[in-house]
Amino acid sequence: MSLYITHEAGFELPANWVDGTVNLLEYARPEGTIRVGVSRSERGGKDLAACVEERHVEQRRKLPFFELLGRSERLCAGLPAIDVKVTYEDSKQKIYQRTLGFVIGGRFVSLGVTATLSQQAEADAIFERAASTLSLRARPSGA
Repeated sequence: MSLYITHEAGFELPANWVDGTVNLLEYARPEGTIRVGVSRSERGGKDLAACVEERHVEQRRKLPFFELLGRSERLCAGLPAIDVKVTYEDSKQKIYQRTLGFVIGGRFVSLGVTATLSQQAEADAIFERAASTLSLRARPSGA
């Protein structure tokens, strides 16, 4: 059995369930909504760089006018992480996205901020605040 914990509750599930949850927070601004998201996926034995590259290839295929602005390595909460900045087009407006990918246990975790390109400075400030205050929670056994 695996213990699954949400903000509101915890419950057990049989073994071998895969956590593919996404948490999305939204901040309404006059120029458009800024979103902070956290996603989890099994990494299938791939290392951090391979997980980030797989995500990059998927985005390039799915997102119109996708452009990689930058990619750098850094530490976050004591973990190796890869910081990626991209733009793409959505509903005829340019979107800016900054994502931090890292590995916790067998999971690839992505923390990202998405906003319109005109909100890049504010999005970067929110991203840096989230990344610099990130702390890992103790995991119950079996989780």
